[in-house]
Amino acid sequence: MNFESLRDINLEKEQILERRGVERDQEGKLILFHVTPIKEFAQIIRSHKISSPSNTGNRVWRLQDENDESKLGKTYLASKEVARSIATMLSGERGGTMMILEVHVDEGHLVADEDSRATDWLNSLDSMGTCAATVEMRNFGILERTKGYIPRNSELVTRFALASDDELDDVIKSIDIELGRIIEEEDFILEDVGK
Repeated sequence: MNFESLRDINLEKEQILERRGVERDQEGKLILFHVTPIKEFAQIIRSHKISSPSNTGNRVWRLQDENDESKLGKTYLASKEVARSIATMLSGERGGTMMILEVHVDEGHLVADEDSRATDWLNSLDSMGTCAATVEMRNFGILERTKGYIPRNSELVTRFALASDDELDDVIKSIDIELGRIIEEEDFILEDVGK
């Protein structure tokens, strides 16, 4: 491969990263994001690392007819925009708070997210905004925390959808109380982790 071809490949790579909003740190590592429920975040804090679900035993997102073997040893990462979308979606589906963690990872430790059907991490990131790391990550920071969500299938959400104008104030008060309880419980988890 000649110098011109390498330069074109690197230019294409940087264009994809820019299009996806992925930046590099001072060492040239990619800055990507990992989404995790707050209870699993407590486990991350205690172990001082982000590990693949096959090491932690935590549930992995799966497509229908897909088994866990294709996901062994992988920790899924995303661009910031996609991580925020994933956190919002998971909060709505599962309820509770999601943590979005920032990681800096060498591209040599990245592989395609198999759901993308891409053959490499760059095309996976380009097509879906996601890829996977094959190493444990010990250096991470918190980008943000979604505030307590009530799941879509919750009785309170159903009551809100069906409420008449007269009932609406009472249902909103119930939702506020439930959100307050969720946030207090999750704040307690975070305080406990900090000890």
